[in-house]
Amino acid sequence: VPPKDELIAVHLNAEEVSKVVGADTFYWLSLKGLVEAIGIPRKNLCLGCFTGKYPIS
Repeated sequence: VPPKDELIAVHLNAEEVSKVVGADTFYWLSLKGLVEAIGIPRKNLCLGCFTGKYPIS
């Protein structure tokens, strides 16, 4: 994952992102929504790329 300042969503709103990627619509997905969509318990996922908090053994 690139540094945060290189991500498209940092610089554009949802409508602008839709235009750039050629989508009819674009919606933000919360971290909670992502975990629910994956269907794996949060404790079993590494979300470090999203939260900056990486699990340490």
